Amino acid sequence: VPIKLGQFLSLRVDLLPLEVTQTLALLQDQVPAASLVAIISEIETDLARPLTELFTWFAPQPVASASLAQVHLAGLPSGEQVAVKVLRPGTRAQIEMDLVAIGLLVRLLQRFRPLRAPIDLDRVLAEFSTVTRRELDFVAEGKSAERFARDFANDAQVYIPKVYWAYSGAHVLTLENVGYFKVNDLASLEATGIQRTQVAQQLAQ
Repeated sequence: VPIKLGQFLSLRVDLLPLEVTQTLALLQDQVPAASLVAIISEIETDLARPLTELFTWFAPQPVASASLAQVHLAGLPSGEQVAVKVLRPGTRAQIEMDLVAIGLLVRLLQRFRPLRAPIDLDRVLAEFSTVTRRELDFVAEGKSAERFARDFANDAQVYIPKVYWAYSGAHVLTLENVGYFKVNDLASLEATGIQRTQVAQQLAQ
């Protein structure tokens, strides 16, 4: 959760200076990966099938690793290449313990007047706790992706990866693998001829 809190605060440019949010942004997908053995065990337990029955191949190294989950590329028996998002083992219990600890820390920080004035720490903690617990619900995440895809079905500039429910569960979310780069990767935007102003306008709309 401390890493997750750093990720959360990296998005709060309304609360923190740019130098701080840019540094915290390094936590978004550069967290050390969980062991492959633990990840495979999590998949097989959640989906109640051996990994070899689920995927024709499974990349041992994750393409992204964050505080709550990591993503591995894999192949389905039907031939599609997919991205498999797996909740880190023991995450749910650890989250609850860490949220209690952070709550105690917030109460201590509230004793310092300079912190109480600019930041509503109780509100930040409540928002962080809600967001973090929601991120543990992979079924809700998959359904949200499908709803988003329906909402933007007529917009050619928006593409949402397909959810493979037969290979998804409470701790595993399997999605169509699509090529991408981050919206803040300005060098890649320019290299592919995408105009920043068009991206900004599309996101605003």
